[in-house]
Amino acid sequence: MKFKGRIAITAAIALATPLWSVGEEETIWTMAMSHTRLAEPSGPIFDMWAIEYKSGELTATCSFANIESPKYQPVKVSIEGEWRDGFFWPNVKAQVGDLYLGPWYSIPVEAKKKKLSKVEVLPGQEMRKWRVRLNDFLPYVGNYKVGRVVLASGDFAVFELINVKGGRQ
Repeated sequence: MKFKGRIAITAAIALATPLWSVGEEETIWTMAMSHTRLAEPSGPIFDMWAIEYKSGELTATCSFANIESPKYQPVKVSIEGEWRDGFFWPNVKAQVGDLYLGPWYSIPVEAKKKKLSKVEVLPGQEMRKWRVRLNDFLPYVGNYKVGRVVLASGDFAVFELINVKGGRQ
């Protein structure tokens, strides 16, 4: 019984702690994120699960769930983006603010270099292999508290800007 308790505590600490690896030329880290919903979703759910820094790129791992809730009856949703390295990179707008509910201020985002394709997310479907580039948020850390990535559909994911520094100051 004590052994199982130690495993659970270790797992909880591992998920809450950024993972760091410092090589001779490169620093790599990953920070897992957790979410608590205070209200039933009234549309598809666009969530950010982890933020990672590797090879000079700051990215977030995301999911998009087009699932039914008491306030939402799913319909087919089309999202533009590009496929790269086995992940879908949706086209997003970037915004910053001081409160989770806004107001929001748009910031410039590096334009996509490839031709965009469309992904259709059917009712009841969840897409887990989505990535979003976050490098454009770095200049705003310290000036604003939260960032948000917004899909063309209007669905969005909000995160604390301090997380793009990986917990390091």
